[in-house]
Amino acid sequence: MENGVDLERFTADLIEVMRKILLVKVNTQLGGFAGALGKDLEKKVFQAASDVDLVFLVKAIDVLIVKKQDLKYAAIAQLPLELAVIEIIGDNTQNSNDHTPPATPAVKVDKKVPAVEPDNTALKIVIKTIKADEPKISVAKKASISLDNIKKKWGEVIALIKDQNHSLTVALKVSKPHNVVGNTLQVALKHKFYQQRLNEDKNRKMLEELLEKIYQEKLLFEAVVDESMVVEAEKSDKDKPAGENESIDNLLKAFGGQAVE
Repeated sequence: MENGVDLERFTADLIEVMRKILLVKVNTQLGGFAGALGKDLEKKVFQAASDVDLVFLVKAIDVLIVKKQDLKYAAIAQLPLELAVIEIIGDNTQNSNDHTPPATPAVKVDKKVPAVEPDNTALKIVIKTIKADEPKISVAKKASISLDNIKKKWGEVIALIKDQNHSLTVALKVSKPHNVVGNTLQVALKHKFYQQRLNEDKNRKMLEELLEKIYQEKLLFEAVVDESMVVEAEKSDKDKPAGENESIDNLLKAFGGQAVE
């Protein structure tokens, strides 16, 4: 914080990395559903996935999601993250108001048996869980609706979102239903800006409610960047005469921006 780091951005990045570790921890093949983090960081993610406890990881992500919201209103900027650390690694087995260390019970030692010296070479925080209490990792229910049927009514989704959020309409118009993974609908775009916009919590929740309303099925929503769309767009732009790129003009009007070289 003293170096000027944006704590909200830092926390969001931390959650993203921990989500990647979580996916790899469950199944290494699921790592592809998270964004690329660079070669060095990817190696660290796979190493962390083999070392970290799954229950600890889930708890840490849950706490950070809550504290990320608290950062917006904190009178002391770093306090929510300090509390997050305590909640994640703290031992809640004792009363939170009782800060007195528990008394060490007297142990009668048989003189014939030499006492074993405790190993005090390192102090580690260890979170142990009983195997039976570990949360079950449930497999997402596969959607019964096909990608083709989703595409047939995609225009209805765009028309319905227009009444609630005009800027999202612009993003959806340049997107296309790409794949159905389990019960998650992946929508492909060529711009990362649109991807981040659609994947914001409030926007994703709004879209998931609309999907359920139109398709009569509970579907999760995820926006992804499709490199093939980028290549196609570049080829198309080269063939267009100057002044015909109306979609960019509409985008600039919707978001109040301007084109720069």
